[in-house]
Amino acid sequence: RPDRWPAGDPKAWMSVGNFGDVDGSWAKEFILDHRDDPDIRPFHELNFGKRPGEELYDLRKDPNQLNNVANDPAYDEARRDLRARVETWMRETGDPRVDPAYDEWDKFPYFGGSVVDEHGNLKPRRLPWADRLNAP
Repeated sequence: RPDRWPAGDPKAWMSVGNFGDVDGSWAKEFILDHRDDPDIRPFHELNFGKRPGEELYDLRKDPNQLNNVANDPAYDEARRDLRARVETWMRETGDPRVDPAYDEWDKFPYFGGSVVDEHGNLKPRRLPWADRLNAP
C-alpha cells in the first residue's frame, strides 16, 4: 500500500511522537531536525518516506539497495518471476496479505494508545516516561 507511512505517521496521531514506529535515537532526531537540509533530505526519504508498491534491487550493481529497478523494463522478467514466487509462497502459507483488502493490521492495539481530546480529536496517549525516551 504505497499510500501508507511504513515508519508511522509523520504527525503524532496514534503514536508516541512523530514516526512513532521508529525507535528513538540520535540518528532519528538528527534526520528529523534537519530534513529540510538538501544534504539530509534523501536520508529522510529513505528512512521515513512512503514506499512504492513494488521494490526490486540489483544487489550486484546496488548492494546498498538505493536504486529501485522495479519499473525498469530490463528487469521485467525477474520482477514477474519474483512476484509470482512470493504470491505462491503467501498463498501456501496462508499469509493474509495476499488479499489486497486485508486491513486487520490496522486493528491491533498500539503500544502508545490514544485518547480523545476536548475537541473530539484522536491524540496519542502520552506515557509519563515517554519524553525521557530520547533524552541524552
